[in-house]
Amino acid sequence: MQILPEAYEYRICNFNVFGKEESLLLHNKYEVPFTKFEATIRLKIKTKAEAKLWIKNLERASAVTWRVDKTYPICGGKKTQNIYRIDMRCQHRTYSRSPSANKKASSKNTWCPAKMFLVVKRTHMASGKVSQSTDQYLQEFPTRVYLDFRHNHHLLSPESLRKRDVSDETVQKLTALYKAGHTPLTALEVIKRDLQADYGDQYIFVSSDRSKCPDKQFCYR
Repeated sequence: MQILPEAYEYRICNFNVFGKEESLLLHNKYEVPFTKFEATIRLKIKTKAEAKLWIKNLERASAVTWRVDKTYPICGGKKTQNIYRIDMRCQHRTYSRSPSANKKASSKNTWCPAKMFLVVKRTHMASGKVSQSTDQYLQEFPTRVYLDFRHNHHLLSPESLRKRDVSDETVQKLTALYKAGHTPLTALEVIKRDLQADYGDQYIFVSSDRSKCPDKQFCYR
């Protein structure tokens, strides 16, 4: 699966494909097709911090921004089975307080059904003894992810890409440029020139991705 971040070890427990390849993902600077699917995946991740970093890397690899749908504050205690648990949804499913908000041209809401459930399971009991769970993956791959990747919108359309969050890396670049004496506009120009050098012919496409190329309003914040 091209959308999974590299440098991690996985076990694919379940994988179901739905429909044909409908869109493209930018993978290692090249466009590759992807298929709508749902999967249950195990990862060699054992902490909350590692899980949150993996989610950020997934967003970067898949061009999908995930929003928190539900948290489980009780997780993390020594007597609980789970160290961390979170439910997430695609950002193109929003819960607006205003009935008219979804009708606006600027609305990102498509009621996208894509979702993700992640849980980091505890490998040892409070006493320090190894868990007696019959889960065959628990000790080596304690994190379980259910990923429903059936988006109802094009992932790489300019409209979708312009609604992505500005990445931490881009924020760091802006901060460094401001400290070096750049204004918001000149800092943005530097970022655009760097993207042109890195992506060449793909620049027109990449420049519409807000995670890499922020809008002027963001630069002036």
